[in-house]
Order: sequence, then structure tokens, then C-alpha cells
Amino acid sequence: MEVLRKGSDRVKVAVVEWKKKGFDEWWVRMGERFAPEVEGEAFTCRFLKLQQEPPLPYALNTWSAMPTGAAPTARYWHTAVWTGTQMIVCGGTRTDGSNNNLSTGGHYTP
Repeated sequence: MEVLRKGSDRVKVAVVEWKKKGFDEWWVRMGERFAPEVEGEAFTCRFLKLQQEPPLPYALNTWSAMPTGAAPTARYWHTAVWTGTQMIVCGGTRTDGSNNNLSTGGHYTP
């Protein structure tokens, strides 16, 4: 909604509305625009075996440090997936400025 004109005894407004469409209705119209073929794998990612620490006792309103000895290398432009219990990180580029791509990954249970 936007006020177009205001006077001493009148206000003219414009109202624009876009109705949301359900996915199925949208996909019938838009699905043809997306290519069905999948690109080949750019590189193979291998996961390192992480050492699992015994779980820390649960305490309300506290934070505990996560062991970093086996943490994956710091990275950006990576892929990460939260499974509901684990975070899985794979690929990406090093953050040290070398712009080297990483083909490693890791996972942890927070």
C-alpha cells in the first residue's frame, strides 16, 4: 500500500497484492524451464574419521567447548547438511587466502 496523494479532505492510495500459489500449481507452469539433466560430479569428497569424545553432561544455560583437534579445515563455499543429529561438511575453498579447493570433509554431533 502506498499513499499517492494527500489533500486536506482526501487521501488517494494504491494497493498491490500478489496471491501466493501453491508449489504444485507453480511447478506445472515453471517446471519446464528447468533442465532435467544433472551435471557430472566436479570432484570426489572423502570424509575423515573423527574421534568421538564422550558426551558431556547436560546442563541448562551453559556452553561447552567443542574439541578442535579433529575439526575439518576452515573453509567457505562448502556444502553442509544438518541431519537432525549431525552436521556434515564437505568440499569448499580454504580460508587462508590460497584459494585452494578442498576435497575433504567431516562431521560432528554438537
